[in-house]
Amino acid sequence: MKKFSSRTAAVGMSGALALAGVVGAGVVSPANASSATDTYSCVLTGLGATDMPVTAAMALPSTIQSGANLAARTVTMSVDIPPATVSTLITTLGNLYHAQPTGISGVATGVTLPVAGSTKALPLATVTIPKAAPDGTGHLVLQGTALTGAYRAPLPGAHAVTLPPTFTFTPTGSFVGRPDQELPPVACTSKAATPSTVATMTVVKATSTTTAKLLNAPVTTVKHAKILSTVKAAGHAATGKVYAYQGTKLLKSATLSGGKATLVLPLLARGSHTIKVLYKATTANKASSKSMTFSVTRG
Repeated sequence: MKKFSSRTAAVGMSGALALAGVVGAGVVSPANASSATDTYSCVLTGLGATDMPVTAAMALPSTIQSGANLAARTVTMSVDIPPATVSTLITTLGNLYHAQPTGISGVATGVTLPVAGSTKALPLATVTIPKAAPDGTGHLVLQGTALTGAYRAPLPGAHAVTLPPTFTFTPTGSFVGRPDQELPPVACTSKAATPSTVATMTVVKATSTTTAKLLNAPVTTVKHAKILSTVKAAGHAATGKVYAYQGTKLLKSATLSGGKATLVLPLLARGSHTIKVLYKATTANKASSKSMTFSVTRG
């Protein structure tokens, strides 16, 4: 690794800006990724606040069903620490550790990307920033990547995924002739009045599936038919109501609990009956139905 010059030795402290992994040499942005940049004010121990631009990039599916689990996505970010900031920091690290720095690495934990229109942010796994050193012009480009964590899509609509309002980075400095040294954590706060949009999550209504099962065959003219209906949407138990119809006549409705509901029908006449169990569309899910036929005998 290229050593820090006397002018750039202390850039490690400014590594705090390497939020969720950064795009730089050796790190490739996801295919078809979109990106955004905001300026963050980061408090460096003993040096006060320093402004630095942070850029994030990620690619989302063209659409995702409401309530579906979002598969892990790669998030990349980059920060180019300018020579002027590097020069300001050199004395701090040199005097503090009495050794010449050779590189900076680090981690960021608990990073989340807000999702507009949702109370839940998109979490990132622990971000590991590989060791980096300044280039020939005195710039230091920190680099890395992170995967998104568990997340279920919100209600249908176009949801902006934005840069985080704050984050904390813990840098580690490498030095000549001494072990790596964990440096003080650096807290960073976005200066943007409105966080920039990294990507847009386009959420559509989920496809639902409805099943119906007769629980108490045989049914007689004096015994109510009981139908168990199960509704799933985007792989999860649906919410809402189911309705039992014979032709256009509504016989019964019931509210789903855990994606299931039991419909107890009124007494039916002797003969064959075709019942359609309908799950009506909700804000999040599309409608679906299941028809079944059974016979009613004399009681």
